[in-house]
Amino acid sequence: RQILGEGVRRAAEAIGKGAEKFAIHVKGLEFPEHNPRKFKSMGVAYATSNVGANHNRGSPMLVERNLVSPELPWKEAVDGFLTEDKGRMTKVYQDVCCVVDSLGICKFMLFWGKLPLTMLTDYYRAITGWEMSFDDFMKTGERIWNLQRAFNVKMGISRKDDTLPERFLKESVDEGPAKGQIVELETMLEEYYRERGLDEEGRPGKGKLRELGLDWITETSFKMRSS
Repeated sequence: RQILGEGVRRAAEAIGKGAEKFAIHVKGLEFPEHNPRKFKSMGVAYATSNVGANHNRGSPMLVERNLVSPELPWKEAVDGFLTEDKGRMTKVYQDVCCVVDSLGICKFMLFWGKLPLTMLTDYYRAITGWEMSFDDFMKTGERIWNLQRAFNVKMGISRKDDTLPERFLKESVDEGPAKGQIVELETMLEEYYRERGLDEEGRPGKGKLRELGLDWITETSFKMRSS
């Protein structure tokens, strides 16, 4: 019981004998219920989340489930089994979730209740007296994500950690909506890295950090790429 209380990654390491294959986690965090074989965008979201497999840190499956936000590029449902555009979709929804979390707003009210995201910029303006455009809103989310990523880089996180358990990458299931499906992660991950402006090791560049007003990170001990 004490071993299991450490989480599945540490428990599997302690148990050994091939137990790692059955430890379903990303970066040490266990999976929620949303199946990345059915919603391929969630494979990218889980793999690249700064805290591990967490749907609250980016839920691009909302588009695949036809819960679209009119301010975002997707106006209708996208097939969950397709891999095209899922890297960009993940990046956008991660940025949205970062800024929504920073405002302390419930995502159910926004996405499932279909309230417009621009309502948040109106609230922000009313409360603080500061102007915030929707572009500012999205840029804030991107800034938060990159700051978190920079911290993870400092802690040793790299592309090798942006992955899924092997069972999702190589093994399908025999029944249900995702029958016969695996997660084609590498193709989607390449697109995601391009959209994020990350290098091949998953590090933000100085150019991206300057664009986001995070120049000060390059002056600390974070080891970022030079361009």
